[in-house]
Amino acid sequence: MPFVNDHLLEAAKSLLASEKTPALLIDKRLIRARYEEFRTHFSKARICYAVKCNPHHAIITLLYELGCDFEISSLGELERLLAMKIPHQRITVGNPVKVPSLIKLAYENGIDLAAFDSYSEIEKLASLAPGTKVGVRLSVPNDGSEWPLTKKFGVESDDAVELLVKARASGLEPVGIFFHVGSQCTLVDTWAKAIEKSRAVWQLAAERGIKLHMLNVGGGFPATYLKPVPSVAEIARVIEDSVAGAFPGDTEVVIAPGRGLVGEAGVLVATVTAKAVMDSERWLYLD
Repeated sequence: MPFVNDHLLEAAKSLLASEKTPALLIDKRLIRARYEEFRTHFSKARICYAVKCNPHHAIITLLYELGCDFEISSLGELERLLAMKIPHQRITVGNPVKVPSLIKLAYENGIDLAAFDSYSEIEKLASLAPGTKVGVRLSVPNDGSEWPLTKKFGVESDDAVELLVKARASGLEPVGIFFHVGSQCTLVDTWAKAIEKSRAVWQLAAERGIKLHMLNVGGGFPATYLKPVPSVAEIARVIEDSVAGAFPGDTEVVIAPGRGLVGEAGVLVATVTAKAVMDSERWLYLD
């Protein structure tokens, strides 16, 4: 699809007649269509919109009405969802490194699922949110990702198992594994590699008496910007086939798309305030 769809382009032209720039236009019809595409191809998965991608209230309202759940990373995101009366059952905490105020507010409002990837996070959760259901963030390959996240979050397999054991001993309830293949991932096989690595951790945890039932495959679903990317259908096929071949049939699969849901639905309208040529390069200055 084109970088800017025709409907948005016409809307942008109309906007210039009455509004000041810069202005952001969002095509809610495209968001609706993209959510329905995810829902069709991930028919058995729980879909949680990554609110950090765009927390605008109109987007949250639309996705909520369509049946989408939400994954938050910050205190501000959670405060916004709670102010909008989004039920706690529809919210998960995907950031494995959380400020105490976020943990406390989530716990006080009945949000009982969170990611973690360190012993210090276990201590915070055990102290501020006892009994919380938790999933360990596993470091996985980020091949084909425009913005890899392997150095930011996640632990290797052996550490992941030990963290799950420690979480259980600390009064938390280990329920699953989280991973993320990196933002704007364009290689579908990367999800298959991540799922295979998760399977090994799942089995090692079972040997330690920890029965898991949830696999959160995160985001990374790409948006079309300047070059072709894999479709939702292609990625879904790889994920579903990989999970079916490696995990029990009753495993809960969670996906957390961000830009994959809304990235193509917006266009920023700006005004050129100046032009210049410097070192044989043409520069445009925007407002």
